[in-house]
Amino acid sequence: MNTILDIYKIGRGPSSSHTMAVKSIVLDFIKKHPNADRFVARAGGSLALTGLGHKTDFIMQQVFEESFKFTEQSGKVILDKTYQDIENPCPLEMTALYEGSQDVKVVYFSIGGGDFAKKGQEVPAVQFEYDSFAKLQSNLNKHIKDPSKLVSKEEFEHIKKAWQTMQFCIKQGLTKTGVLDGGLNYMRQAKDRYSKKDYLSAFAYAVAEENASAETDIVTCPTCGACGILPAILYYQKLYNQLDDSQIYRALIVAGLIAEIVKMVMPTSGAAYGCQAEVGVACAMSAGALAWISGGNIAQIEAAASIALEDCLGMTCDPVLGLVQVPCIDRNALKANSIMNYVNYAMFNMTNRVRHFDKTLLAMKETGRDMNERYRETSTGGLAEQYLKDEKEFFIENPYS
Repeated sequence: MNTILDIYKIGRGPSSSHTMAVKSIVLDFIKKHPNADRFVARAGGSLALTGLGHKTDFIMQQVFEESFKFTEQSGKVILDKTYQDIENPCPLEMTALYEGSQDVKVVYFSIGGGDFAKKGQEVPAVQFEYDSFAKLQSNLNKHIKDPSKLVSKEEFEHIKKAWQTMQFCIKQGLTKTGVLDGGLNYMRQAKDRYSKKDYLSAFAYAVAEENASAETDIVTCPTCGACGILPAILYYQKLYNQLDDSQIYRALIVAGLIAEIVKMVMPTSGAAYGCQAEVGVACAMSAGALAWISGGNIAQIEAAASIALEDCLGMTCDPVLGLVQVPCIDRNALKANSIMNYVNYAMFNMTNRVRHFDKTLLAMKETGRDMNERYRETSTGGLAEQYLKDEKEFFIENPYS
């Protein structure tokens, strides 16, 4: 059974689907074929279309180099923009080549949030305990004051480590300035925002910028691209509302349980369902966690998560140049500032409550299915397309220079 450990993965970005999962796939295949003479990794779909910006080719080359002292003869990486698979938008075909015997070819899929599966394997391969908020409700209501009773000791220890990682990432991000790599001339904003006392935005920028640079470990919550929202909310609560770490651990559990439900219904994958599946789910997690921190009952926690999802319905994933910078970083900061509004509405306006989390989640899944693939992490539509039409017009002036 999957657990909260699978929600809060710890590692380097910039993308849980295009970097973290890809690394795991290559390592898994190498481990299963230790005697192969050579390997070929062919990424297709979204992995190829945004692979350069997401460092997909780089991470595969790095794994080969670390495993075999990489040469062109031992491992080859291909980003094939013509390669598609109707079953999943992020296919990675791995081939083990043997001298004198038959080659072995396996197709993997990156399925969101750093998870992966083999073609033909049921997704998700194992089940969470809850596949709806309605099923979670009775247990969460029973342990509303202490959600730690809903997780194992191993999970609770992992949550502690995840919180330490989040805090370290924020602190690192607040110290750095300069331009992020990739060609967009995107200036880091976290330190400047903090100096202007825009603390919540500063914390979100700090994490999102560290993720984009791939210089510091981050925590998927639920993905790399949306990793700044929940840490920003919780760190702000710790510093300015005197929340202690034990309360934050429990808030992370509430957020993680919400993410578990989502992943049972749909992948947290921008390539499959748009940014609503990443930033939208991060907002639901954060709103549910903050509602719990604010003393909300089970109905108010559910309402906050549902409202957050609803406000993100239809959000596209159109990263400029395939980078996790524009619009991703700004979205982390902007949505972090929206969380209090979601929670306030849930806490004080229950009389007009007609929405429910499970229904909103199904609406998000349906919306993602209907979304044109140009707006699902292919960088072939939306902001990405407009930028390529006229780069100079798109970026007229850099206000941070």
